[in-house]
Amino acid sequence: MRKLLIAMLAMVLATGCYSARGFDRGALREQMGLATPEITDQEIEKTLSRTPQLKFPIRLAVYFMTPQKIQYDWRSWDITWDDHDKSSLLSMAEDLKSSGIVSDIVIVSDTLVTRGEHGITLKDIRLAAARYTADAVLIVRGAAEVDMDSNILSILYLTIVGCWLAPGTRCDALFMTDAVLLDIRNEYLYLSEETEATDHAVKPVALLKETVIVANAKRKAVGILRRELLQRLKNLKG
Repeated sequence: MRKLLIAMLAMVLATGCYSARGFDRGALREQMGLATPEITDQEIEKTLSRTPQLKFPIRLAVYFMTPQKIQYDWRSWDITWDDHDKSSLLSMAEDLKSSGIVSDIVIVSDTLVTRGEHGITLKDIRLAAARYTADAVLIVRGAAEVDMDSNILSILYLTIVGCWLAPGTRCDALFMTDAVLLDIRNEYLYLSEETEATDHAVKPVALLKETVIVANAKRKAVGILRRELLQRLKNLKG
Protein backbone atom coordinates (compact mmCIF):
# COMPACT_ATOMS: atom_id res chain seq x y z
CA MET A 1 0.00 0.00 0.00
CA ARG A 2 2.82 2.38 0.86
CA LYS A 3 4.57 1.70 -2.45
CA LEU A 4 1.33 2.38 -4.32
CA LEU A 5 0.84 5.68 -2.49
CA ILE A 6 4.41 6.76 -3.23
CA ALA A 7 3.94 5.89 -6.89
CA MET A 8 0.73 7.91 -7.06
CA LEU A 9 2.35 10.92 -5.39
CA ALA A 10 5.28 10.75 -7.79
CA MET A 11 2.90 10.71 -10.74
CA VAL A 12 0.99 13.72 -9.41
CA LEU A 13 4.18 15.70 -8.88
CA ALA A 14 5.48 14.78 -12.33
CA THR A 15 2.29 15.83 -14.14
CA GLY A 16 1.30 18.81 -12.04
CA CYS A 17 4.47 20.76 -11.23
CA TYR A 18 5.91 23.06 -13.88
CA SER A 19 8.28 26.00 -14.04
CA ALA A 20 7.90 28.85 -16.52
CA ARG A 21 10.29 28.90 -19.51
CA GLY A 22 8.99 31.71 -21.69
CA PHE A 23 8.42 31.62 -25.45
CA ASP A 24 11.09 31.18 -28.11
CA ARG A 25 9.79 33.19 -31.06
CA GLY A 26 12.94 32.56 -33.08
CA ALA A 27 12.38 28.80 -32.90
CA LEU A 28 8.74 29.24 -33.90
CA ARG A 29 9.75 31.21 -37.00
CA GLU A 30 12.12 28.40 -37.97
CA GLN A 31 9.28 25.90 -37.64
CA MET A 32 7.23 27.86 -40.16
CA GLY A 33 10.00 27.82 -42.77
CA LEU A 34 9.76 26.07 -46.12
CA ALA A 35 12.34 23.70 -47.52
CA THR A 36 14.76 25.56 -49.79
CA PRO A 37 17.23 24.22 -52.36
CA GLU A 38 20.86 25.29 -52.34
CA ILE A 39 21.00 29.02 -53.04
CA THR A 40 23.38 30.13 -55.78
CA ASP A 41 24.39 33.55 -57.13
CA GLN A 42 22.37 32.78 -60.23
CA GLU A 43 19.27 32.14 -58.12
CA ILE A 44 19.76 35.50 -56.37
CA GLU A 45 20.08 37.28 -59.72
CA LYS A 46 16.96 35.52 -60.95
CA THR A 47 15.05 36.67 -57.87
CA LEU A 48 16.15 40.29 -58.33
CA SER A 49 15.02 40.26 -61.95
CA ARG A 50 11.42 39.30 -61.12
CA THR A 51 8.76 41.96 -61.60
CA PRO A 52 5.07 42.15 -60.64
CA GLN A 53 2.76 41.05 -63.43
CA LEU A 54 -0.65 40.45 -61.90
CA LYS A 55 -3.68 41.93 -63.63
CA PHE A 56 -6.63 42.47 -61.33
CA PRO A 57 -8.99 40.94 -60.51
CA ILE A 58 -7.04 37.72 -59.88
CA ARG A 59 -7.94 34.15 -59.07
CA LEU A 60 -6.36 33.59 -55.66
CA ALA A 61 -5.35 30.22 -54.22
CA VAL A 62 -4.79 29.80 -50.46
CA TYR A 63 -2.61 27.04 -49.07
CA PHE A 64 -2.61 26.25 -45.34
CA MET A 65 0.63 24.53 -44.38
CA THR A 66 0.19 21.97 -41.60
CA PRO A 67 1.97 23.25 -38.46
CA GLN A 68 4.48 21.13 -36.61
CA LYS A 69 3.49 19.45 -33.36
CA ILE A 70 3.92 21.27 -30.07
CA GLN A 71 6.58 19.64 -27.92
CA TYR A 72 6.54 20.19 -24.16
CA ASP A 73 8.66 17.94 -21.94
CA TRP A 74 7.69 14.39 -22.89
CA ARG A 75 4.33 15.32 -24.39
CA SER A 76 3.28 16.61 -27.79
CA TRP A 77 0.10 17.98 -29.37
CA ASP A 78 -1.03 18.15 -32.97
CA ILE A 79 -2.12 21.48 -34.45
CA THR A 80 -4.53 21.69 -37.36
CA TRP A 81 -6.20 24.46 -39.32
CA ASP A 82 -9.88 23.90 -38.60
CA ASP A 83 -12.91 25.01 -40.60
CA HIS A 84 -13.23 28.18 -38.52
CA ASP A 85 -9.67 29.24 -39.39
CA LYS A 86 -10.19 28.67 -43.09
CA SER A 87 -13.62 30.28 -43.14
CA SER A 88 -12.23 33.32 -41.33
CA LEU A 89 -9.68 33.99 -44.06
CA LEU A 90 -11.99 33.06 -46.91
CA SER A 91 -14.55 35.52 -45.58
CA MET A 92 -12.34 38.20 -47.17
CA ALA A 93 -13.62 37.08 -50.56
CA GLU A 94 -16.69 39.30 -50.85
CA ASP A 95 -14.83 42.41 -49.71
CA LEU A 96 -11.95 41.69 -52.11
CA LYS A 97 -14.33 40.98 -54.98
CA SER A 98 -16.18 44.25 -54.47
CA SER A 99 -12.80 46.04 -54.44
CA GLY A 100 -11.82 44.44 -57.75
CA ILE A 101 -8.88 42.56 -56.22
CA VAL A 102 -10.01 38.95 -56.72
CA SER A 103 -12.46 37.17 -58.95
CA ASP A 104 -12.43 33.99 -56.86
CA ILE A 105 -10.62 32.36 -53.91
CA VAL A 106 -9.90 28.62 -53.69
CA ILE A 107 -8.20 26.44 -51.08
CA VAL A 108 -5.32 24.26 -52.26
CA SER A 109 -5.74 20.66 -51.15
CA ASP A 110 -2.82 18.96 -49.37
CA THR A 111 -3.24 15.97 -51.66
CA LEU A 112 -2.04 18.05 -54.62
CA VAL A 113 1.13 19.29 -52.92
CA THR A 114 4.06 16.96 -53.55
CA ARG A 115 6.51 16.59 -50.68
CA GLY A 116 10.09 16.02 -51.80
CA GLU A 117 12.88 14.40 -49.84
CA HIS A 118 13.69 17.75 -48.22
CA GLY A 119 10.09 18.72 -47.53
CA ILE A 120 7.67 21.07 -49.29
CA THR A 121 9.17 23.84 -51.43
CA LEU A 122 7.65 26.98 -52.92
CA LYS A 123 7.66 25.37 -56.36
CA ASP A 124 5.66 22.41 -55.01
CA ILE A 125 2.98 24.80 -53.74
CA ARG A 126 3.00 26.93 -56.91
CA LEU A 127 2.50 23.83 -59.04
CA ALA A 128 -0.43 22.68 -56.91
CA ALA A 129 -2.00 26.16 -57.05
CA ALA A 130 -1.51 26.23 -60.83
CA ARG A 131 -3.79 23.20 -61.10
CA TYR A 132 -6.57 25.50 -59.89
CA THR A 133 -5.64 27.96 -62.68
CA ALA A 134 -4.86 30.54 -60.00
CA ASP A 135 -2.80 33.66 -60.65
CA ALA A 136 -1.31 33.97 -57.18
CA VAL A 137 -1.06 31.84 -54.07
CA LEU A 138 -1.31 32.93 -50.45
CA ILE A 139 0.70 30.57 -48.24
CA VAL A 140 -0.45 30.58 -44.62
CA ARG A 141 1.82 29.07 -42.01
CA GLY A 142 1.58 28.74 -38.25
CA ALA A 143 3.45 27.55 -35.18
CA ALA A 144 2.58 27.37 -31.51
CA GLU A 145 4.25 26.97 -28.14
CA VAL A 146 2.97 26.44 -24.61
CA ASP A 147 4.48 27.57 -21.33
CA MET A 148 3.31 26.15 -18.03
CA ASP A 149 3.85 27.06 -14.40
CA SER A 150 2.63 25.88 -11.00
CA ASN A 151 1.51 28.13 -8.16
CA ILE A 152 1.33 27.52 -4.42
CA LEU A 153 -2.00 25.74 -4.74
CA SER A 154 -0.34 22.92 -6.66
CA ILE A 155 0.80 21.48 -3.32
CA LEU A 156 -2.82 20.36 -2.89
CA TYR A 157 -2.28 17.97 -5.79
CA LEU A 158 -0.68 15.69 -3.21
CA THR A 159 -4.17 14.98 -1.90
CA ILE A 160 -5.07 13.54 -5.34
CA VAL A 161 -8.54 15.12 -5.19
CA GLY A 162 -6.76 18.48 -5.36
CA CYS A 163 -5.87 17.66 -8.97
CA TRP A 164 -9.55 18.28 -9.79
CA LEU A 165 -10.26 21.09 -7.32
CA ALA A 166 -7.16 23.26 -6.80
CA PRO A 167 -6.36 25.81 -9.58
CA GLY A 168 -2.63 25.26 -9.19
CA THR A 169 -1.46 25.19 -12.83
CA ARG A 170 -1.14 28.04 -15.30
CA CYS A 171 -0.84 27.45 -19.03
CA ASP A 172 0.04 30.14 -21.59
CA ALA A 173 -0.12 29.52 -25.33
CA LEU A 174 1.46 31.59 -28.11
CA PHE A 175 0.38 31.12 -31.71
CA MET A 176 2.28 32.80 -34.53
CA THR A 177 1.02 33.07 -38.10
CA ASP A 178 2.83 34.04 -41.25
CA ALA A 179 1.40 34.64 -44.72
CA VAL A 180 3.14 35.34 -48.04
CA LEU A 181 1.56 36.16 -51.39
CA LEU A 182 3.45 34.87 -54.43
CA ASP A 183 2.93 35.13 -58.16
CA ILE A 184 2.47 31.57 -59.41
CA ARG A 185 4.24 32.18 -62.70
CA ASN A 186 7.43 33.88 -61.55
CA GLU A 187 7.36 33.58 -57.73
CA TYR A 188 7.36 37.35 -57.27
CA LEU A 189 6.69 38.25 -53.63
CA TYR A 190 3.82 40.74 -53.32
CA LEU A 191 3.46 40.82 -49.56
CA SER A 192 4.25 39.08 -46.30
CA GLU A 193 2.52 39.44 -42.97
CA GLU A 194 3.24 38.03 -39.51
CA THR A 195 0.88 38.09 -36.53
CA GLU A 196 0.70 36.49 -33.11
CA ALA A 197 -1.74 36.07 -30.25
CA THR A 198 -1.76 34.48 -26.81
CA ASP A 199 -4.26 32.83 -24.52
CA HIS A 200 -3.95 31.49 -20.98
CA ALA A 201 -5.82 29.68 -18.24
CA VAL A 202 -5.29 28.82 -14.57
CA LYS A 203 -7.01 25.58 -13.62
CA PRO A 204 -6.61 22.31 -11.70
CA VAL A 205 -4.12 20.14 -13.56
CA ALA A 206 -6.68 17.41 -14.24
CA LEU A 207 -9.02 19.88 -15.93
CA LEU A 208 -6.43 21.81 -17.91
CA LYS A 209 -6.90 21.43 -21.68
CA GLU A 210 -3.74 22.67 -23.39
CA THR A 211 -5.17 22.02 -26.84
CA VAL A 212 -8.13 24.31 -26.11
CA ILE A 213 -5.83 27.12 -24.98
CA VAL A 214 -3.72 26.75 -28.14
CA ALA A 215 -6.87 26.73 -30.28
CA ASN A 216 -8.05 29.96 -28.65
CA ALA A 217 -4.69 31.63 -29.33
CA LYS A 218 -4.79 30.36 -32.92
CA ARG A 219 -8.28 31.76 -33.46
CA LYS A 220 -7.17 35.19 -32.20
CA ALA A 221 -4.04 35.16 -34.39
CA VAL A 222 -6.02 34.20 -37.49
CA GLY A 223 -8.49 37.00 -36.81
CA ILE A 224 -5.65 39.53 -36.64
CA LEU A 225 -4.08 38.04 -39.79
CA ARG A 226 -7.35 38.37 -41.66
CA ARG A 227 -7.66 42.04 -40.77
CA GLU A 228 -4.08 42.83 -41.77
CA LEU A 229 -4.20 40.83 -45.00
CA LEU A 230 -7.44 42.41 -46.11
CA GLN A 231 -5.89 45.86 -45.93
CA ARG A 232 -2.62 44.81 -47.53
CA LEU A 233 -4.41 43.05 -50.40
CA LYS A 234 -6.56 46.09 -51.09
CA ASN A 235 -3.43 48.22 -51.27
CA LEU A 236 -1.98 46.04 -54.06
CA LYS A 237 -4.25 47.61 -56.62
CA GLY A 238 -3.03 51.09 -55.72
